[in-house]
Amino acid sequence: MTETPAILINQLTKVFGDTTAVAGIDMQVRPGAFLVLLGPSGCGKTTTLRMLAGLEEPSGGQILLNDVLVSSGEAGIIVPPGRRDAGMVFQSYALWPHMTIFQNVAWPLKVNGWKADERRNRVLEVLAFLNIEAYADRYPGEISGGQQQRVAIARTIAPRPKFLFFDEPLSNLDAKLRAEMRTELLRVHRATGATSVYVTHDQVEAMTMASHIAVMRNGHIEQFGPPDALLNEPATPFVANFIGTPPANLIRAQVQAGRYVYNQLDLGQAAPSEPEQSKWLMYRPDSLNLYPEAGERRLPVQFAEATPVAGQAIVTVWNEDQRLNVVLKQLPHAQLGQQLFLEFPSRPSMVYKDNNEQF
Repeated sequence: MTETPAILINQLTKVFGDTTAVAGIDMQVRPGAFLVLLGPSGCGKTTTLRMLAGLEEPSGGQILLNDVLVSSGEAGIIVPPGRRDAGMVFQSYALWPHMTIFQNVAWPLKVNGWKADERRNRVLEVLAFLNIEAYADRYPGEISGGQQQRVAIARTIAPRPKFLFFDEPLSNLDAKLRAEMRTELLRVHRATGATSVYVTHDQVEAMTMASHIAVMRNGHIEQFGPPDALLNEPATPFVANFIGTPPANLIRAQVQAGRYVYNQLDLGQAAPSEPEQSKWLMYRPDSLNLYPEAGERRLPVQFAEATPVAGQAIVTVWNEDQRLNVVLKQLPHAQLGQQLFLEFPSRPSMVYKDNNEQF
């Protein structure tokens, strides 16, 4: 028997005036998944989340939550946010400054008709779960940003919603707190068993947290799948250039006499019967190497910078206006602007059609 999706989206569209923010997307999300909507600013990810939460009305298409139709652009159906069995954590925390931490967390329970003793027990339970019970009598302005974020999460999970929606909740935190809160959010997700949807433009967050990722661009979903699938088999040049730390390199090469050629450099044999046109060639950073002298499949480049990471070095070089990333086992002995030679493997990792786009 096929499992009913927790979230089912059919041809979801949102138009603002002359601008199409979400352009007819389709998606199915299994119960208990941690879905991340990932993409650059303006790609439609936040608008999609707001339509899921009932904060935006779709221009077209449908949303079903646990097989219940909650939004339909064509039929004009939009179930209010409070009746979707969902909680949302905002980027701004959205805490009431005149209420104590206890009162902030208790408020949605009071609205939902919980009895006073049940409210108190549940509030104390979630405050303890998030290690903020010591701040119950304080006001939001008296605690740190990280603590405020925990309060916002506690308030969201207190009513035990079946869906958790997160709108870039960590963007206001410093790097150390972001890493800590990623772990905390995953702990919350597992403990609640809710189906979670998380919006971010940070692909490190996406890769470390998601069970599934929808990479969005210009209102469309470029690729949907588990993180390792997106990393190992990116479906488009955009995904290849967006996913990974550092992301893959894209080279616009020409097919000439059955060979891939870039800046007069022969990069190897093209696929059989490949037409003579430009192609995007993808090379993973760890498949490249740097040398001080010229050689076969070696491109002259200028050294830009090197960063030690986890016992390796992420090196950036330039060839004219093309930025390229290389992962080496050790830091190179090179000065800013020094000429080196970047060696390509005999075959690219992936080959894509060239649709005259820049990445």
